[in-house]
Amino acid sequence: MGEPDNVKLLREFGHLLMDDRQFNEAAGIWSKVHKLDPTDGHARQMMTAAQFEQTIKQGNFDEAQTTRDVMTDAEISSRLGTKPKRGEADAPGQDPEQDLLHQIRKDPKSVELHQKLAHHYETKEQFDKAYEALEKALELSKGDRAIHELVEDLELKQKNKELDNLKDAARKDPDNEDAKKAHSRFARKLLDREIEIMAERVLRYPQDKRLKYELARRYKRLNRWSDAIPLYQQASLDPRLEVDALVSLGNCFLKDNKPTLAKKQFLKVVPLISYEDKPDRFKEVHYLLGRILEKEQDMKSAEDHYGEILAVDYDYRDVRDRLQGLDAKGD
Repeated sequence: MGEPDNVKLLREFGHLLMDDRQFNEAAGIWSKVHKLDPTDGHARQMMTAAQFEQTIKQGNFDEAQTTRDVMTDAEISSRLGTKPKRGEADAPGQDPEQDLLHQIRKDPKSVELHQKLAHHYETKEQFDKAYEALEKALELSKGDRAIHELVEDLELKQKNKELDNLKDAARKDPDNEDAKKAHSRFARKLLDREIEIMAERVLRYPQDKRLKYELARRYKRLNRWSDAIPLYQQASLDPRLEVDALVSLGNCFLKDNKPTLAKKQFLKVVPLISYEDKPDRFKEVHYLLGRILEKEQDMKSAEDHYGEILAVDYDYRDVRDRLQGLDAKGD
């Protein structure tokens, strides 16, 4: 693999192992990624997922060759005209939940098993059971910080699901003002909770640029420019986030009535993007630069940026009208 501590390569290898169903090996790789970068929440989740999938694989459920191999007690009873006994489990490997519960009964103090069980419930969107399993893992681990964060992640996932349900209800009944208000109130409550959790993690993981970017996005939604701006500045130091962070930073400066600073950010982005790679960002940046330069009375430069847009999207916003207006002023 070349450099053993190259996190990027390790992540790619971890995904390849997952795709190749080598779950035990994948769990080891994701564990190493997490040790090298403790702020990588994705690595922690993938490690748990790999361990869970390995448990399923060991039960041979996925390796059954025929429908007979995976026939459940209920199906057998149906064909025989009998009823299975209440609470009777299928064969090992056919019910991941029962397999994990059986393993936990044999090893009730295993933090890992309770985490696997929580992951199983989470994939089924059985959030209450997932909470219970994670809280038990947290207790057994004596308050392990990583597991505490998994509890928080689960909380946010559940709340986002609730928000989706409220949004669907409001969409289905557009005249129901109560439904709209319920959705709006819950969205704000969720946003506040996300900010609370992320702000704590930014302090705990000061090198995590992705986390700073996500927190900045949420401050931006609340028009908290002075909170968002320094976070976007720090996030822009990560090459993977540079373009999006600089564009968002420029937008914050614009909203905060600092067009000169906004222009500097957008000009940094121009050589970093092309229409082929990021068409929406390409048009947005050139449009905003055109608007700023137009206000600065730099008509030639504004015309150049508007022209970049028309060359790829002739109907973008009001660019044609603006360009025609600049031509008229030139005459």
